[in-house]
Amino acid sequence: MLIRFVPLIFVLLWSTGFIGARFALPWIEPFNLLFIRMVITLAVFLLLILVLRAHWPGPRQAGHQMVVGLLIHAVYLGGVFAAIKLALPAGVTALVVGLQPLLTALLAWAGMGQQLRRVQWVGLVAGLLGVSLVLSSGLMAQSFEVHPGLWLPYCCHCSVFLLARYTRKSLVGRLIC
Repeated sequence: MLIRFVPLIFVLLWSTGFIGARFALPWIEPFNLLFIRMVITLAVFLLLILVLRAHWPGPRQAGHQMVVGLLIHAVYLGGVFAAIKLALPAGVTALVVGLQPLLTALLAWAGMGQQLRRVQWVGLVAGLLGVSLVLSSGLMAQSFEVHPGLWLPYCCHCSVFLLARYTRKSLVGRLIC
């Protein structure tokens, strides 16, 4: 019964990260905020482990989970928080990292020879058009300059791509998170 609400809870928690970062980062350094977020997450998961009597992963599985955590939380979220701290608007940061599925698909297609179905290409192009539409309103202004923090969300893309490669090569489709 509770499992049906997991996707909704995930989307709510994940999407509010940009909003929380926007309001917290004027008063705290990005990696301190990330550390606090991870401590809270650790407490919640330890409670869930005790309540649900979950099994601890073995050393090999724990190692894989540490690599995934490093790429997603330290590199991806660290890049997002640092970009917002450098005054890149949270909305622009969210839009740029929103391109991640498109870039990952293109890199997988070009670099790994993965084939995409027509419906996947249509979805990716629709996502690109949506992001372009939203970002184009900023281009309508008299002057447009590239923000110095704009490179950080692209580091986030690299992190997720590396994560996809890592999980595909070393875990062969096993669920690790």
